[in-house]
Order: sequence, then C-alpha cells, then structure tokens
Amino acid sequence: MHGHCHHKAIMHLDAELALMQQMGLDYEVLDSGCCGLSGSFGFEHDKYAISMAAGERVLLPRVREAEEGTLIITNGFSCREQIAHATPRRALHIAEVLRMAMDSAQDVINGPPEQAIEWRRAQAQRKANQRTASIAGLVVMAGLLAWGVSRQRR
Repeated sequence: MHGHCHHKAIMHLDAELALMQQMGLDYEVLDSGCCGLSGSFGFEHDKYAISMAAGERVLLPRVREAEEGTLIITNGFSCREQIAHATPRRALHIAEVLRMAMDSAQDVINGPPEQAIEWRRAQAQRKANQRTASIAGLVVMAGLLAWGVSRQRR
C-alpha cells in the first residue's frame, strides 16, 4: 500500500489499515513519500523528470518488483496514474479491493488481481460511450427533423 500525500497529511491511514487488517490482508505500507505526480505537476514538461525521480525513489521500483498476485493499493488518483504510466501494473483504490473481497462471483482471471477490476472499468466505459453515441445520434436526428420542418414552412 502506498499512502497518498494529502491523505496521509490530513486524515492519516488509520481507517485503511484497520480495514485491511479486518479483511485479513497481509499488507505492507511503503515508506515511499510522494509518488511524484502531485496532480498536474508531473504532467508539466519541465517537471516530468522531477516527477519520475520522486516515483523512482521507492514506489515505482517496488511496484515493478511485486509478484503478480500482489495487490497494489493506493487511494490517490495521481498515485494510481503515476503507477499506470510508469509500470505495467494498475493500482486499486481500497474500495475496489473491498469489492473484490465481497464479490463471491469473482471472475477467475489469470494475471494480476487488478485485471478483473480493469476489465469491469473498460466494460463500463464502453457502455457509457455507446449511450453517449446513441444520445448524440438522436439529438442530430431531432435537429435535422426540426430543420426540415422549418424549411417546409417557409
């Protein structure tokens, strides 16, 4: 587990640690400091090298070294983005880990444990894209129909 900087500073990790303990997880909290991304900081061209150097200090090498069956957990969006950008793994939010634990019909997938969650995210995104395309198509058709009606009235 990697703690998000702001989360550690303001709320601490007590609730997450208690939850992981109640779930029976064998966990390690990395002494990794900042992931390096820090919101948009790491996306800025002149700060990219600093961002990567911060991540490479502890977090990113440990993620790369983790066995395939190891859950990578961090609640910070920036932290998850940094891990996804710089490693082949995807980190999970603690809520996603809890969902995995509660899901008795967990899909059996060969590969890292986050693969099932990533698959669900992709499916949800596809559905959302299809709905958006359908609505956009209906709006265009309604607009063309209204335009046609207004042209006939002239």
